[in-house]
Amino acid sequence: MKRIVDFLIQIIIVFLLILTIVLPKKEFSANENRYLQKFPIFSIESIFNGNFMTNMSNYIADHFPFREEFLNFKTNLFKKIGVKRQNELYYAADNYLIEEYQKPTNNEKIVKVVNRFMEANPKIKYNFMLVPTSSYILQNKLPKYNLNYDEYETIDYFKNNLKSNYIDVSDILLKNNNQYIYYRTDHHWTTRGAYYAYLEYCNKNGILPVNYSFQIVSENFYGTLYSKILDNTIEHDIIERVIDNNIYQVEYSDSDVYSLYNEKFLNEKDKYSYFLNGNQSLITIVNTKVEDNEILIIKDSYANCFIPLIANHYSKIHVIDPRYYKNSISDYIRNNNISNILFIYNIGTIDDDLGILSIN
Repeated sequence: MKRIVDFLIQIIIVFLLILTIVLPKKEFSANENRYLQKFPIFSIESIFNGNFMTNMSNYIADHFPFREEFLNFKTNLFKKIGVKRQNELYYAADNYLIEEYQKPTNNEKIVKVVNRFMEANPKIKYNFMLVPTSSYILQNKLPKYNLNYDEYETIDYFKNNLKSNYIDVSDILLKNNNQYIYYRTDHHWTTRGAYYAYLEYCNKNGILPVNYSFQIVSENFYGTLYSKILDNTIEHDIIERVIDNNIYQVEYSDSDVYSLYNEKFLNEKDKYSYFLNGNQSLITIVNTKVEDNEILIIKDSYANCFIPLIANHYSKIHVIDPRYYKNSISDYIRNNNISNILFIYNIGTIDDDLGILSIN
């Protein structure tokens, strides 16, 4: 009997390997939001240094038949036996996936770079907004025992060491953490989360905020955190935008889209790119109903759903993402007579952000 079982197992393995070879291959996994391993190029050197076998192993793993179904099965099996953490994600209350926040290593370096940048560009009003992640704001949803580093240590360091007006949005987000202010399956905040930060920004800058209404534009969003575990038992997120009847003149340096929103992304996996057409190197937004009030925003993707909220208040918004903008930001400031700058970054990714470390 054992021989029969062993023989059947061998037949199944051979059958699956044949399917791996003959089935059509995908270059990109939309669910995981990444490119899959290509078939490795054979060479004597790659054999001896081990790269060929490593890449071949990754190729087989990436193109194994029914791979995504298997990953989903594994994820749900782990959940049923009580596993609370997978791939640095916690299964939190109310169907939230919350990414583990690890102790940062570049806080001091980032603060020095930003302070040096501000010193090189004086006579400018500076605001800095460092947005906490759901790991801090929704900590009441986390498993009791977790490995998260305290994000407020990072907030406190930036607040006390940056030579700018620090806009602390943690309190207003904590006060409203019973609302839908972070996506369940993505690392970004929602438009409602950005709205509360907008209220705090207006409060700190003497601006009368708009009492926006919200409109749902998508009800089937699976974000970056879902891509790490492929757990389809978690309900989809919704994406909202604010209702604003103003007409803005929007220009992207890398695209021919002319709106604050790009609806094509609502039919794709990366639905968060609906806001500001994803990550662009340079954007300008003109509001003809406001006179002589410009601002430059230096940012990561957390700003993408925040910027449409403040577009009402400025005649022109310049938006630079240093990860993609390769020219001198200081030159841009001088050439455009910038006198007001807002930095918006999220705590979860700023430590690894090479863009902010390169601002000049």
